[in-house]
Amino acid sequence: MLRDLAELHSHADAICSYAMLLYSGLPDTAIEIPSPESAYSWHLVAATVHSHPQSQYEVAVAMYMGDGIDEDEAGAREYFRLGAMQGHSAAAYMLGDCMLDGVGGKRDRADALYWLVKAAEMGHRGARSRVLAVLEMEEGRNYGKFTDLSRQTLINPEDEESEEKNGKAKRGEKIKGNKLEEVRNDENINISGSYKGEEDLTSPVVLSRRRTTVNESRREQ
Repeated sequence: MLRDLAELHSHADAICSYAMLLYSGLPDTAIEIPSPESAYSWHLVAATVHSHPQSQYEVAVAMYMGDGIDEDEAGAREYFRLGAMQGHSAAAYMLGDCMLDGVGGKRDRADALYWLVKAAEMGHRGARSRVLAVLEMEEGRNYGKFTDLSRQTLINPEDEESEEKNGKAKRGEKIKGNKLEEVRNDENINISGSYKGEEDLTSPVVLSRRRTTVNESRREQ
């Protein structure tokens, strides 16, 4: 029935649901064997033709993980943005994470916090704790290879020299209730440069970290 609704009637929700079945497979049916490639193709239809927020998020995840499609960090960030703008909390969470990590574009601490707070305001509890962890950053404190107490955002080694020259990013935002009061100061908040993440998804560590981040975003949808 879902396939008929998707193929014959171009029903957006049916396309998204059918794509999810294709991705996971369904025992004792015609789609018993998962097909990430087919799932991605159907999600892409729902995302582009129907602007379906869940499919926009799923397309972004596929690009982010290189699952069913070649890895495309810039594409993943853009589709996370499209879903976030339609009120998809998990997409907003992932968009904030990409901005913190410099995945698919430059690192932008202020905009990252904006989207993480947006996700929190949509009810994403994980986003709330992430925001608080990010804001716990103390100037001069050694967080190892991470940028803050969240222990999710890795420092790009190529940025370390630049950060030393320009001064470490300082706390430039304040939380009042669930609202983010941004203090825009490019020198102190935004890490300079247009760093594009070049993480190797063949690395088990990188792949595991990304999978964990995606799973965290899904749990709070």
